Amino acid sequence: RKPGMALRYVYLDLDGPWTIEGMEFEEGLARRAYDPTYQPRNPVPAKVPCIVQAALFEAGLVEDPYFEMNAEKLLWVEDKEWWFFKEFTVPEEVAGRKYELVFEGITYRANVWLNGISLGHLEGMFLRHRLDVTRLIVPGQKNVLVLRLRALEHSSEDRPGGKVKRGMVRSSGVVAPFTYWWNWAPHIVPIGIWKSVWLRVTGGASIQDPFVRTKIEWDECEEATRAEVKIGLEVESSFTGQERVRLLGRIRGVDFTCPAIEFKRDLILSPGSNQVELETAIERPKLWWPNGLGPHHLYRLELMILDEERDVLDRTESEFGVRELTMLKNRDDLWVQEVHRHSNRLWSIIGNPYPWTFCINRQRFFVRGTNWLPTDSLFRFSEERYKLFLDQVEEANLNMVRVWGGGIQETETFYRLCDRKGILTWTEFWLACTSYPVMPYDLFIRCAVDMIKCLRNHPSLVLWCGGNEYNPDEPENKELVDKLAEVCREHDPTRPFRRGS
Repeated sequence: RKPGMALRYVYLDLDGPWTIEGMEFEEGLARRAYDPTYQPRNPVPAKVPCIVQAALFEAGLVEDPYFEMNAEKLLWVEDKEWWFFKEFTVPEEVAGRKYELVFEGITYRANVWLNGISLGHLEGMFLRHRLDVTRLIVPGQKNVLVLRLRALEHSSEDRPGGKVKRGMVRSSGVVAPFTYWWNWAPHIVPIGIWKSVWLRVTGGASIQDPFVRTKIEWDECEEATRAEVKIGLEVESSFTGQERVRLLGRIRGVDFTCPAIEFKRDLILSPGSNQVELETAIERPKLWWPNGLGPHHLYRLELMILDEERDVLDRTESEFGVRELTMLKNRDDLWVQEVHRHSNRLWSIIGNPYPWTFCINRQRFFVRGTNWLPTDSLFRFSEERYKLFLDQVEEANLNMVRVWGGGIQETETFYRLCDRKGILTWTEFWLACTSYPVMPYDLFIRCAVDMIKCLRNHPSLVLWCGGNEYNPDEPENKELVDKLAEVCREHDPTRPFRRGS
């Protein structure tokens, strides 16, 4: 911030201590648990982000779900609705023009109230939800945020020995398939706020999901001389008429020192969404390389919007890497298949196996990879836990992990660590080992588009994949995978898309 600038934005963290209470279905509505004066009868402390099962274990109310068959003793949790309560105060000095509640991840269905006023219904594990609460927030006063959360109906029966056909429940929602039991994971269907919650205060204009694309210019010695940088973003205006603003940008090195690149653009915003395209260049860029091929240099993009009084209406930042990724056709894919000792499993040999080689920064390289599964069925996704496993991936001299389609939309922490370690990610959408005839396709695609916008600046992400399906061309699956391919091309044309793994 430069002298004379006043801040009209703040991101207020609503993570940390919450209170939860379990009730029978519809009981909370009868008790008016959404009322700001309501006092839980059986309160349980919870530290958001968390799921109910982890909070109960942390409070000593259930036994360790990982020990013997204790996970079976937790099935009752999925048959209740769970109410989450949070009190917070917005500082009086916060003088924004728009207030938004942002839920980065809930599971699976939720109703939301603020100060006793209904904010609507949320659904889906992998979708950010933004709720306008401008008319409900008064700085300096206590606010009460309440969520009613529940799993998909009959989720506790979708498991070996359950009363429904395996996969019937999980295939009817946008969920993490492994949570309904897998051969390596217990049945623990998460209920809760599994990603961060915050209050976003802006001065009437907000920056949404900047998208950074780079194109490298090479000299005759295959050295990178220049990188064109294109930045696409959406600026959302809540002003009632047209508004003049100035967009300021800066690019600098994250892990190295280089002269900052600064640029600006004067804009006239219309109410609602405004699409903006910016261009600049980096001379003699520091390239991002995978593990074992070179350093993993990162750049940080910073963007600010100022009004005519030089007040900062919003600010955001995003990291990116300068690298060129291509896939080259193998000259003899049968030889490659033989050398790699390809398996004979049906779903592995559909299509012509191993016809391509990854090439980064004009250098072919051998992919040494492994499968990546969610690290905890209780959804305790701390940076320490991620580092425990990713350090081993790095030290084993691997350079790629496949983020399996039966898992979750991995967190920002996971991808940030992969960026810093040079670990490439083959990222799959949440389809695994079944057909999806009753999947809410519109919701699934909204989740997919949101994930693409969240992750597309990470240099470690090299490929989108439709998921782990036996046959993505089955009638029940083809429509959904075709749509996935379309939205990947639209929102991230820089990366290849593979129909199934």
